[in-house]
Amino acid sequence: MIASVSAESRDLVLSHGVLMPLLEQFNDKTKPTIVEKATKTLSKLCQRKPRFEQVKSAILPLAHLIHIDDVAVLWYACEALFHLTCGEMDMKQAVIEAGVFPRLFELLPRFRHQHLI
Repeated sequence: MIASVSAESRDLVLSHGVLMPLLEQFNDKTKPTIVEKATKTLSKLCQRKPRFEQVKSAILPLAHLIHIDDVAVLWYACEALFHLTCGEMDMKQAVIEAGVFPRLFELLPRFRHQHLI
């Protein structure tokens, strides 16, 4: 994926408005395989410390995705949240306010059991 090559390429992809159509894929009518691919793409867009304004609209969908019972979706959503918490303080605060940490703590044993971490 082009957006994962560098921060500049990610910013270029985001500047073309890819985030909102991507986030629209997270609904009850979307096939699980598409949700998995969209979550992986979203994770790539969250790498390399994007600016808060670029990705803030992804935080609440990510908070929802960590409740889906699909190990790949969970993994990519957790990975995206991790990347976001490595960024600006506003981003860290938004992730905290999204209330994801209780669920992330619940998931730790599951990932450890599956040898993903």
